[in-house]
Amino acid sequence: MEDRLIKIHSIFGEAQNVCLGRLLIRVPKNVILEFGPAEAESTIEFLDSEAANIDKHIASKLKELELEKKFFSEEDFVSLPLFGKLIDGVKPGQKIVIGSDDRVGYAILSLLPIQGSLFKQTVYGVLPEQNFIERINQVANNLRLRELTEIPAEPGICVERGFVTGVYEYERATIGIRFKEFPDVHLSIDVHKNLEFLNNDSNPKILHERARESAEAAGLGGVFSRTRILRDQVRQIGHWKGQEMAFRTPAYKTGKSVHEIRFYSAGSINDPFHPQLDIRLYSGVKDNQKAAVEPSITDEQALALWDMLVSTIRLREASDATPPKVNKTPLAALVGTGKICPESGWWETNEKHVANDGRRLFVRAGELMPSADTSIGTGIWQKIFGGDRLKISTTWRLADYVDESVIDDPVRTMASPLGQIDCAGDRHA
Repeated sequence: MEDRLIKIHSIFGEAQNVCLGRLLIRVPKNVILEFGPAEAESTIEFLDSEAANIDKHIASKLKELELEKKFFSEEDFVSLPLFGKLIDGVKPGQKIVIGSDDRVGYAILSLLPIQGSLFKQTVYGVLPEQNFIERINQVANNLRLRELTEIPAEPGICVERGFVTGVYEYERATIGIRFKEFPDVHLSIDVHKNLEFLNNDSNPKILHERARESAEAAGLGGVFSRTRILRDQVRQIGHWKGQEMAFRTPAYKTGKSVHEIRFYSAGSINDPFHPQLDIRLYSGVKDNQKAAVEPSITDEQALALWDMLVSTIRLREASDATPPKVNKTPLAALVGTGKICPESGWWETNEKHVANDGRRLFVRAGELMPSADTSIGTGIWQKIFGGDRLKISTTWRLADYVDESVIDDPVRTMASPLGQIDCAGDRHA
């Protein structure tokens, strides 16, 4: 038994922190991380290296909406006047397509290009009177690209290859952890901010009882009774107190005898720092099918692997942050309108006719360098009545660096470097 556990401990010889939602977990360096559904107001999906294909994504969605139009009545168009519209988002290059999946409310799709990749935000069932575009734009404005193993310093939500600052009504993050040494072992974590009530339906004790009742009703009570309970206890993980159960399920027909371990804590009401936490481990998985193969680990190894992982789960702190990246773009570097910004910072232009309030702008790395607003109007009518300024392409010069790991509002941050420290102290995440 001791030799078997040595193998479990050995895979943690090199470990790393991984950020999920507002949480942190320490995992072996050679694990495979598979991010699942994430939410910050809307769902957020990461599409690697897809920024160049944004027009194809938009065209496909607009074609889909054009086909849906034939099911609309005149009353539908009156109640949903934005259906089929394509509008610009708040960030450079961001596009928002407005459709409807039920002809009652809007379905909103936002595509945000950042450094060659796309972040896809989607929300359904938005009533016409709800200003959900503003909420999507708020998230988009606070969303940046993140290296897979980067641990941000500021408060916010870690999603796949992204980080969102702020606190939101809807927050969720999920991840799957796969082990090269034990390919049939799958561990998943689902962290979900509660609204105005707590959900206890995922309590493993309740689920176990329901499974027993279902088995007995189906005449399989004898099979179910062969389930071995390896652990049944109330456990504290970080500041989550919840129910933990571990089973060795019986073999039945083609299904193998495998491990199933669960922990569930309902969390607190409407508290982003104490969300519901659902953790599950299964052995014997192949092609996402449970009990498909014989487990590669013993009962003792399953419990040891589980304990070594879940015991590291906690809220992320500012002190966990990875060191800020070294500025690579030299000051005074020049980048033209429409090019990708190589460095977060303050950029200036000396273009002759640019308005004074538009000569110095903050631009984040990965965004497209903007056009400049001129002080010259678009014509005689603009001079008489006012209106939009003429936008022109220009060349921007990097004037000052800004550490993006501590930034939200660049003006406020420049005035107070401590502006992003969370007043809750230990509830930093």
